[in-house]
Amino acid sequence: MKHVVTGIADDGSSFLESVTVHDGPIVESGSVGVYEHSSVPDLTRPASGILLDLAPEPGTVTWRLIEFWPGRDIPFHHTDSVDISVVVDGTVDFAVDSETIGLDVGDVVVVNGAGHSWKTEVGCRLLVGMVGGRTAAE
Repeated sequence: MKHVVTGIADDGSSFLESVTVHDGPIVESGSVGVYEHSSVPDLTRPASGILLDLAPEPGTVTWRLIEFWPGRDIPFHHTDSVDISVVVDGTVDFAVDSETIGLDVGDVVVVNGAGHSWKTEVGCRLLVGMVGGRTAAE
């Protein structure tokens, strides 16, 4: 399983802050942390890509099942939220300003308001939890 976390540079460009591969069994307590945040995410930053107005209100959470049909290319965008996406079916390429990474079933991506895009040749399904963030307008 890949665990990918995005970052945002001072100029607003997005990058892969970390990519961790969990190959074997989880031995400590039977779980591994994917993302933790103790307050409403602060997203008062420049961000690359167009704004998609999908984010829930600051501090609230939504859980979505998203399906991309084969050949789908979702343009470069950002949301005013922290999104935790799990690939539950198919494969998809996930891209930030600086690079692209292929994702398979079980892989997890944490997008903290960074610009990104999705592209799939075979189709995929994602489970996406979104935590609404605070923006400069608020």
